[in-house]
Amino acid sequence: MLEEAKSRTRSLQARMRDLGIAKAVFTDESSIKSLNMSLRKIIKNRGHFPSDDAATKLLYLALRNVAKKWTMPPRPWKQALNQFAVLFKDRFPSSIY
Repeated sequence: MLEEAKSRTRSLQARMRDLGIAKAVFTDESSIKSLNMSLRKIIKNRGHFPSDDAATKLLYLALRNVAKKWTMPPRPWKQALNQFAVLFKDRFPSSIY
């Protein structure tokens, strides 16, 4: 079972590499990891919160500050979305594309 999953993963990675969508996916994945790290750092430094609203406000302000630092334009997701629609036709909702 595990070998079958690994085989499918390798096959998918090869297809993504061939289609040129791996760069868009993995670049955006690292952006998400960076955002997550920034939010976790802020929460960790603060320690505890008197209420849920206080935590929500802190995260909101943190997201505003992080968004100011974003300088890269969005990746060409329309091309990647079209390629995913072709690869996963049976599992892809037609309302998206």
